[in-house]
Amino acid sequence: LLGIFAFSIQILSGHIQYCYYTVMVGGFYVLLIYSRVEKKFQFMKGLFLMGAGAGLLTAMQLFAGWAAASQSLRGQRLPIGIVDIADMTPERLWCLLMPDFFGGWTNYWGGGFYWEGATFVSLTAFVLALYAFKISSHPQKKIFGGLILFLILLAVGTRTPLFVLFYKFFPFFGQFRGV
Repeated sequence: LLGIFAFSIQILSGHIQYCYYTVMVGGFYVLLIYSRVEKKFQFMKGLFLMGAGAGLLTAMQLFAGWAAASQSLRGQRLPIGIVDIADMTPERLWCLLMPDFFGGWTNYWGGGFYWEGATFVSLTAFVLALYAFKISSHPQKKIFGGLILFLILLAVGTRTPLFVLFYKFFPFFGQFRGV
């Protein structure tokens, strides 16, 4: 029930591209751990019920959004320059640890718009996360670390060939702006 609720809220937020990215990363995670799952049928049934339950709870929003998207830019494949418009530039990656290094809201001089790339993880949280990753004995820590690295490489957009591969070969990936 918690998964249905969480995915439903994400759908109802109106940012369907992030729902798409969540499903995509969740699918990769499932592919990576599926061989280790003991009760495969129950696992897959739970995932299906979570997706179907969220889809049923948000059906009106999904159908209205699908109809509106068919009449907008999202109804067609976008050029790669538009899809890559809000990628994570090198200075935005730097701002993960030092948020106001390139200025704040009124005096920002970094690349792109301030509000599109204003991400922040405190230096303390970053160091603690690295420390936890190092000392953790959790069997899936390499999977989570790999997914984080994969997402960072995807977030930098066309600066890596990974983004171009997804743009060309993943369904619907070329219909969303922002990474």
